[in-house]
Amino acid sequence: MESILQRLSYRFHFRRHYSGVMFRLRRGNGPKPDRLGENGSGGGSGSRPEWQLRKWLAPGIGIKRWFVLLLFGMALLGLGVSFLARELYLTVTLPDAFYYITLQFLPYAVRGAVLIGLAILCVGVGIGKFTSGMVVAARSSDSRTGGEEPLVDLLHRQRFAGRGIRIVCMGGGTGHSVLLRGLKAYTDNLSAVVSVADDGGSSGRLRRDLGIIPPGDLRNCIAALAETEPLMTRLFQYRFPEGSGNGLEGHSFGNLFIVAMSDVAGSMEEAIHETGRVIAVRGKILPSTLENIRLAAVTADGERIRGESSITEAGQRIAQLNLEPQHPPAYPETLNAIRNADLIVVGPGSLFTSVLPNLLVPDLRIAFQESAAM
Repeated sequence: MESILQRLSYRFHFRRHYSGVMFRLRRGNGPKPDRLGENGSGGGSGSRPEWQLRKWLAPGIGIKRWFVLLLFGMALLGLGVSFLARELYLTVTLPDAFYYITLQFLPYAVRGAVLIGLAILCVGVGIGKFTSGMVVAARSSDSRTGGEEPLVDLLHRQRFAGRGIRIVCMGGGTGHSVLLRGLKAYTDNLSAVVSVADDGGSSGRLRRDLGIIPPGDLRNCIAALAETEPLMTRLFQYRFPEGSGNGLEGHSFGNLFIVAMSDVAGSMEEAIHETGRVIAVRGKILPSTLENIRLAAVTADGERIRGESSITEAGQRIAQLNLEPQHPPAYPETLNAIRNADLIVVGPGSLFTSVLPNLLVPDLRIAFQESAAM
């Protein structure tokens, strides 16, 4: 008899639900989202507070039992403290200030309600702040370091690295990248200033074909300052081998990524910012100028050489070095970084092709001379 009643009840509820769904479909409104949100994905109405609360209260989520245990433990703690406080109150003469601290001027019922309210407020705020901080740190650890970094180290770095000294590094080449990898462990206020006079290799080809500033040194700095450094370094430094076809031979993936980002973002300036945001770069990568400059040199024999790669290949003693054009405008954010820096590190990098080209930008050189940094 009971099984028959269960079947009848099931059929009644099914028909009522089915008829309601068909009525909404005929009206063109479609089925209502279930209690977990639209199609169970948590989107749409599932993002409203009432739906979020239902998710937290859903069976099997594995949270409520521990929350109840936490409340039970706190109740036991409060009960034990109250017994000790009562014994202390009866046996020890307390200072007059405790009369006001324990709210003895209020009736017992009011006193208890006030203390319970304060306890709930403190516990709620404490648990909320604690869990939010832990969740943010855990998400950052999973997305940036694959969960390999200890949580306490990640929390310490998140809290204190942003308060580090403001450092500006001006250089290029492999040594510059190694320096940045070491410094990023101590401060997030790190700015890497790079020259944009490169005209060789993949950067030179992209510069000639697309008329953009060379992305090579920018790529090296991004790979060095990326949170997911081991994988990102290999990816950004990857070069397409010979036989790749379609002109990809010798190109670096990182260079192509930055060029594509400049096309999507609308400018190389925005591309640098967006690339740093997408790849979770710690610090800033700043070009000395956004002008399409070329490096020129005069040797001790009076020979004039144009182009960074040609200067390197010449292997002659340099008597004079200048930019073409000679007065390119400095990148404003680079000027601000130099003026506000606590420490400026010049080098490592090639003196004539990595370090001095930055100082040949007039406004940048003046800011460097006027800076109060060490």
